[in-house]
Amino acid sequence: MTSVQQVLDRARSQIGVTEHPSGSNRTPFGAWYGIQGQPWCAIFVSWCTYHEGLAMPATISKGFAYTPSGAAWFQHRRRWTSKPAPGHIVFFNFLGDGVNRISHVGIVESVRPDGSIVTIEGNTDERGGRTGGKVMRKVRRTGIVGYGIPDYSGNGAPVRSKSPAWPGQVLKLGSSGPDVKLVQARLVQLKVARLAVDGEFGPMTEAAVKKFQKQKHLEVDGQVGPQTWKALWSA
Repeated sequence: MTSVQQVLDRARSQIGVTEHPSGSNRTPFGAWYGIQGQPWCAIFVSWCTYHEGLAMPATISKGFAYTPSGAAWFQHRRRWTSKPAPGHIVFFNFLGDGVNRISHVGIVESVRPDGSIVTIEGNTDERGGRTGGKVMRKVRRTGIVGYGIPDYSGNGAPVRSKSPAWPGQVLKLGSSGPDVKLVQARLVQLKVARLAVDGEFGPMTEAAVKKFQKQKHLEVDGQVGPQTWKALWSA
């Protein structure tokens, strides 16, 4: 049985590893996976878990190289949550990066009291986006879509996370804050729409809510009231 500590120790041991040559996307992780010259954040995560006896075979037996495939694999197995914990696999969709989908992934090392997470990631740098040439420790607060839960227990059982509590106010066009971000992440997770998880309830979020409401035969008003909120986490 693989422990969280084993995977984190493996990831920590690689902090400071860089591409060679710089900007080439060529790394020891890519050589192991069998793909060089391609973005390698997911390959790094796969390398860390595989070498501790915890493969995540979303694409091949070694793991996954395409971040949406990894997220879908966790979601299909009901091993997905909105609440971080050490050892979870965190998936990102960064606003304004030109890629309107899950585009980056890392491993949660710890969760801070303010709700931010400390991660270990490959293919990143000091700028903080989805590309770069290093393995680094990062502090993340934004762009988080959700978390995959590796099967550290070894029993393969689905994980049912507790639904978040109704925030007590209707979320609608012009709303902002963490509750909006939670809704956006859930809509992305359910593949209703591709959204920036930025906490701003704009026209694209409104359209996605209407689409979801139509799918669930709810009142189509583009607002997240108690019924729509409940439906989002019952889907």
